Amino acid sequence: MVYAASPGSVNALEALLHANWGIRAARLRPLPSGHTNKTCLVELHGDMGQDAPLILRVSWPGKSAEQVQREARVLAALASASGLPAVPRLRTTLDGRPCLLVEDCWVHLFEHIPGRAGFPPEDSRHATMGETGHAAFGTARTAMTGDAMRALAGLHAAMAAIPAPAESPVAWLAQRHARVAARPMPALPDGLAAQYATVLSRAETCLGAVGQRIPEPVSWLHGDYHAGNLLFADDSGAGHVDASRVAGILDFDDAGVGSQWLEAAFALFALTREAAAEHAFVHDPAGWDSGLDVYVRHSVQRAVPHSGPDGHALAEYLRANRATLMTLFCIDQTLIHLEAAQRNLWQLGPGIGFLGCWNHLSNSPPPGTASSNMRTASTVAGRASP
Repeated sequence: MVYAASPGSVNALEALLHANWGIRAARLRPLPSGHTNKTCLVELHGDMGQDAPLILRVSWPGKSAEQVQREARVLAALASASGLPAVPRLRTTLDGRPCLLVEDCWVHLFEHIPGRAGFPPEDSRHATMGETGHAAFGTARTAMTGDAMRALAGLHAAMAAIPAPAESPVAWLAQRHARVAARPMPALPDGLAAQYATVLSRAETCLGAVGQRIPEPVSWLHGDYHAGNLLFADDSGAGHVDASRVAGILDFDDAGVGSQWLEAAFALFALTREAAAEHAFVHDPAGWDSGLDVYVRHSVQRAVPHSGPDGHALAEYLRANRATLMTLFCIDQTLIHLEAAQRNLWQLGPGIGFLGCWNHLSNSPPPGTASSNMRTASTVAGRASP
């Protein structure tokens, strides 16, 4: 089997499907995917007894068994959760295995979840830039962001019930930083290599300082919650469908342990960012605020940990610390891109959201400056008390 999509790999994948799942594929159609796993839509022959297609996913070479097992544990726990959009459901092999390991790649087969991935391209492209340098998006994206945060509140409530190891609130970020720091510097765009050590050092210092000031408890997190990993309802058929509704949540293979408040802030930045901005990190503050209001409202309804009786402490904490949380988000995004580049899965450059986050970090205050001004949840709650 070949990891990269190629004509020679299709026959091998079809043979794997038949030998291990008893499935004869009518056609394998590559789907748009990120820089880690590759996915195909498996269209079935009519005599297979089902109309719905399946999703075949092939990992990058060298993906760890621990990461595969972690995703499987989280998906198994979420399978019985109520009130959530659809999450991936594994189709086990004929002999009961959840996946295959072939030529150092993990192969999974999932049930298909109907929907459209990500924001409409036309809405994402036409962000307007205000005088303050912030972005402002259209009503469709704003509505989709709101429902994405509603879905995240439900997901967080369900994931809080999964037993989690005792970790730092920034555990998954610190672990990713350690992996990146342990590998050689990847190929970088012109002029960035001289900043590499500074950016990594600044990220490490910030994570160490801020990690002590983020509220606990920690719990399981999705780990990569953004529009590209969400399926929105497909309104192309007959009848009225709310196209802003989240129909499915995908890609749990980056699940980790940390603060749900932090992931909520990261999700807001991911959903309201202008990825085409290269000079700095740019987002839509109004969309961020309205999305936070939705998350808080539904967190209270679903009893997300530390949401408080009225959600006030959660909202005030995130708003009071927005600047520092933005820096943490840029650390997260920079590390994700660097790690993918180290694995030769991604070429760093313009148009992928990397340079804006890198420039934010390289131009941010010296390590410790932002984190020393970060208000704790108790401080925020105390100031907000009548």
